[in-house]
Amino acid sequence: MRKIRALIGTLVTVAMIVYGINKLGFIVRPTDTDGAYSQIETFHSLPEDSVEVIIYGSSHAYRGLSTIEMYNKYGIGAYNYAWHWQSISTTKIWLKDSLLTQSPKVALIECFNANAPLKDVPLYPEIYYCRYLRRRSGIDDYLKQCFGTDKEKYLAFYMPLCAFHDNWDTLTESSFAGLDADGSFLRKTMGYAPDDKVTEITIPEYLALPQEPLSTLAIAELDEIVSICQENDVEIVFYTVPWEGEYKNGDAMAKYAQENGCAYLDLFKYADDVGYDGATDFSDKAHLNTSGSIKTADYIGKYLLENYDLKDMRDDEGDIWGGEG
Repeated sequence: MRKIRALIGTLVTVAMIVYGINKLGFIVRPTDTDGAYSQIETFHSLPEDSVEVIIYGSSHAYRGLSTIEMYNKYGIGAYNYAWHWQSISTTKIWLKDSLLTQSPKVALIECFNANAPLKDVPLYPEIYYCRYLRRRSGIDDYLKQCFGTDKEKYLAFYMPLCAFHDNWDTLTESSFAGLDADGSFLRKTMGYAPDDKVTEITIPEYLALPQEPLSTLAIAELDEIVSICQENDVEIVFYTVPWEGEYKNGDAMAKYAQENGCAYLDLFKYADDVGYDGATDFSDKAHLNTSGSIKTADYIGKYLLENYDLKDMRDDEGDIWGGEG
């Protein structure tokens, strides 16, 4: 009996230690990734097979393409399933995650970080927020590529206290708050983040942008994305939006898309056709504001209607956009 009590006491102590470590790890987490939890949970709350177009990519997509404008003007049923910092590696597992519940006709993949796949890197916040994805989304292979055989990085991913203990010096009230799974804002905008701030920028001339090839690893990631979409009968439209900076992979992406039966819209190249204005359409030097994101949605929405068989969700009984935007 004494041995049993000792064993129970040991198990209780271990459980309390593990709980404490997890709780402390939560407190020192990078709180700027909390929104990803809400984005993922909001997406998962959508009715199954309700979305025909899904947008993936970095903040250039999340802040730069208005799903509500695509609905209001063209009746396109889209969800903006992008988030901050995403490399093409992270976009790939968000694609896998989305296909667990949705059967889109078109994947719109923003390419700011198309040539920046993750391999043997630290525990970036971008990697950390992927812990909120469903386990079947391929996260194990993703972590192997990110971390290789470095066990300390895996430990940091699953026990954030190991990775973010220095955050004790920068704790805020939100550090102690729970994760917000409400998602009411993202549900209203269908994943898109409007920003009415205006910063005047200079849009680079397309022909003045230096060009470079895609890396071997980037091509491998893109190949896997294409394969996943082909297996699920999803058409791919790669695209890039302008900012005050260089985009060196426009020619390479155009070549890759042509060789793999995909579309590519380089909006650096078509900035005048879209109607971008450096004085009115940007929230900062890197991101479109509400005005710019509406112009992007108008241009891409028209392209989608002309090239793909999409329903007008405004006439659909299962419409989940009307009245939400």
